[in-house]
Amino acid sequence: MVLSLIIYSALDITSTAVWWVVKNTGVGIYNGINYMVYGTDEEIVVKTSDIKALTYEVQKLNEEVKILRENDKVNKDNLKLLSNSENERQLVKFTSP
Repeated sequence: MVLSLIIYSALDITSTAVWWVVKNTGVGIYNGINYMVYGTDEEIVVKTSDIKALTYEVQKLNEEVKILRENDKVNKDNLKLLSNSENERQLVKFTSP
């Protein structure tokens, strides 16, 4: 009784795994052949208004990056590397008076 239950469970698990592998392999082969023969269904359509809006956003972001880089250079000028007596370097921030 117990042996038949174990065998039945093993066959059930094995048949399920084999079915999953065969099904997914078949779907993959079908989709691959379908793609090679017919190509994609989607056509990418870009409107000129979208391009103009994206170009404007990129320009704004580039300006913000320039401002941030300039601020970073100013902040780096306020920092100075100092050596202490043990030859360790540490970053010390100097504030203007």
